[in-house]
Amino acid sequence: GVVLAQQRRCFWSLARAMSADEVMEKARLNAMALGFDPMEVYEPFLPVDIWQQAFVAMHGFIGHGGLTVVGAAILIRLVTLPWNLKAMQKQCDRNHLMPIYLSL
Repeated sequence: GVVLAQQRRCFWSLARAMSADEVMEKARLNAMALGFDPMEVYEPFLPVDIWQQAFVAMHGFIGHGGLTVVGAAILIRLVTLPWNLKAMQKQCDRNHLMPIYLSL
């Protein structure tokens, strides 16, 4: 407990010593070391971009992160509902026909 508290205190004192510019520079250098160029234009995959923008808009409308996640989950369930209903119907059909297959 005491060692962990000292480590936390040490970490936060180091984090506060760096300015925002120093943190951004360190992040940029680490990204470049991993093979990414943070200065290149970000062109997201269209479906992902649409969902990201919808999520940001929902957050702006709702104003609470947790409720936004719940709303997004409900929205995804509603969008995928036709496929879920078809899958459930096929499963019910298989369960209904299973005794007939086993009797063959």
